[in-house]
Amino acid sequence: MFGIPDYFKNSASRLPIPGRISGWVFYGLWISAILAPCLILLFMGKPLQTGIWFLFSSVWFTADTVSTSRRIRRKSEMDQLFFIGEEDSHVSTSKYDLNLRNSNPDS
Repeated sequence: MFGIPDYFKNSASRLPIPGRISGWVFYGLWISAILAPCLILLFMGKPLQTGIWFLFSSVWFTADTVSTSRRIRRKSEMDQLFFIGEEDSHVSTSKYDLNLRNSNPDS
């Protein structure tokens, strides 16, 4: 939903690990969005509403984190899918001499 896969590192962990400052901002905003209303509701003396908000926002955060994690995994699977052959991008047959596009941005 809100987490962009480019903000995070590819890792074997279930929880996306921030790779940029944007990833840390993502987690910081989520923690603020969960805790700030909880604290306000607690100081107002509304423990039932605090529990409801905490449960609702935690489930939403979990769903967002899982969807981001899935998109990271899908993106890394697609990156691996496009690699074909050796580093040499030159292919020749008896009739054709081909130069393949290189998917490596460094070359």
